[in-house]
Amino acid sequence: MHRILLISTLFISSLLFAQDNSTGLLAIQYYQNNDFEKASVLFEELLKENPSSETYYTYYLHCLIEMNQLEEAEKTIKKRIKKFPDKSVLEVDLGYIYSLMGDDRKKKKHYENSMELLDANPSGISMLANAFMQRKELSYAIKVFQNGRKLLDDPYAFAFSLAELYNVTGNTDQMIAEFVNLLYNDNQFLQAVQNKLQDVVLTEENYIVVKERILKEVQTSDYKPVFVNLLSWLYIQKKDFQAAFRQQKALDKRSGNNNAALSSLADICISNKAFDVAEEIYQYIVNKGSNTSYYFHSKFGLIEVKYLKVTSLSDPPNDQLEDIESHYTSFLNRDFFRYMDISEKVILRLAEVKAIYLHKTGEAISLLTKYVDYPRISKTSQAKMKLALADYLVLTGDSWESSLLYLQVASMFKDHPLGHEAKFRNAKLSFYRGDFNWANDQLDVLKASTSELIANDALRLSLLIQDVLGFDSNVVPLKMYARADFFIYKQQYDSANMTLDSLESQFKYHVLIDEVYYLKGKIAELTGNFRNALSYYKIVYTEYPQELLADLCIYYSALIYEEKLDDIQNSLSLYEKIILEYPESVYVIDSRKRFRKNRELTEEEIFKQEPSSIKP
Repeated sequence: MHRILLISTLFISSLLFAQDNSTGLLAIQYYQNNDFEKASVLFEELLKENPSSETYYTYYLHCLIEMNQLEEAEKTIKKRIKKFPDKSVLEVDLGYIYSLMGDDRKKKKHYENSMELLDANPSGISMLANAFMQRKELSYAIKVFQNGRKLLDDPYAFAFSLAELYNVTGNTDQMIAEFVNLLYNDNQFLQAVQNKLQDVVLTEENYIVVKERILKEVQTSDYKPVFVNLLSWLYIQKKDFQAAFRQQKALDKRSGNNNAALSSLADICISNKAFDVAEEIYQYIVNKGSNTSYYFHSKFGLIEVKYLKVTSLSDPPNDQLEDIESHYTSFLNRDFFRYMDISEKVILRLAEVKAIYLHKTGEAISLLTKYVDYPRISKTSQAKMKLALADYLVLTGDSWESSLLYLQVASMFKDHPLGHEAKFRNAKLSFYRGDFNWANDQLDVLKASTSELIANDALRLSLLIQDVLGFDSNVVPLKMYARADFFIYKQQYDSANMTLDSLESQFKYHVLIDEVYYLKGKIAELTGNFRNALSYYKIVYTEYPQELLADLCIYYSALIYEEKLDDIQNSLSLYEKIILEYPESVYVIDSRKRFRKNRELTEEEIFKQEPSSIKP
């Protein structure tokens, strides 16, 4: 039937509740139960008592349409037009009734009448356009906005509404023309335009249309920054970072001061693992000289890119790690006092290289101890240094001092992700030590963490402890598992695998077996044996699909296919598996983004949903 969404049921119901109108509430109930005959009788009575009520009129009209009493609907609207001759939306209602009767001539006449009643009132213009949109008369809605511009003498009015209508009607050229027109007038709309284009440019056809138009505007406007930035953003959507860099560099050549945008682009490249382009951008800024803004940020960026390149390898070469260590040390010795926010990052990164990759744990601890209480170090960085220091002390076996540091950070940042992270690491330390009940008590508090990932990790570890302790009174398997997990933490992978093999052979049917396969997969992935990792992860999500690790193993497998093996088809099917079979997973949002990105589909095309009810 022909239900029209004009006013939300929730809003109308709230009005009726406010009036304490039992008749109105009963009428609403009849309507929601599709008993339109009873509802229409009540709404007709209410409308007679309250002839100016838009709510009762709207419901009564819809009841008549649902019962196919179109002639009665026609009379009702005509009577209302006599009372309110200036209400243009009533002409749309009447035209719609004639369209249902099949009388296109009268429909057109009343639709045109509605526009003749328009005046220079933005609210009235929008209301009329919305009335047409609700009836899917989009060409009339466009015409209303166009006429509204003339009445208001404002060529930029309703730009976003028109752009959306052009997009829905497939007129991509006109849509982007609206955005271009708007940006010429005010470049502060750039972010809003990008947000609107986000889904539009997912399809290759639309991307090309938008790109060509923006490229034209860049050239004809003599590299107007707003269009250069929009074009760069478009290239970034396609991960064409080199093209984005060319545009920003060209703009910098003209202005001489585009370092902020260049540096931001380099950071985006890093987050997308486009390390070569990031390195090129940072080097370009550094080559401009030490007086250039973002010079020291870029110097750090160059070392950071080297670090990320090397540590992304499954077996980072020792000589390259030592070279990176040397660069960080040199930066710290020469430029420590220049930019503390950068120096703080250097300290943390240098300590990580020493402790995790070069196994110079003592030097890492000394470095952090030297700077952790330095007066100019920010409170946040101090907390991060304490966390790192605690982690490295764990590697040396000093669990008591580590626990104290975790507690200090938790106290410094109560109800904050950093504090929650500290509590989780302390709980994990208790787990490593075999103090399972104490660990579980701490994890219970973290299940309500505002950080979803910490809450999820806490829940997983807590359930693991509870499942095992509830399985039997023998804590030996859990202690073996905790020992293997600790070996992984210390990067002693052979010892971890040996411990897991012993656990699997001695306790073949234990509830921990899926966790064993997960850790084996994790070790394989960390050591670059991606096919083995996929095999272990697959065992978890195929043989233990209802366990907590299932969605995590699917997600990790999808990432391996996408990022390590360049097998997009397999990654897509696994992302889809998470979306469809594990809708409550914390990995759903990222899986959906990656699925859409790789398939260049809009969200609506991916998830076909039943049309929503269009009751008022």
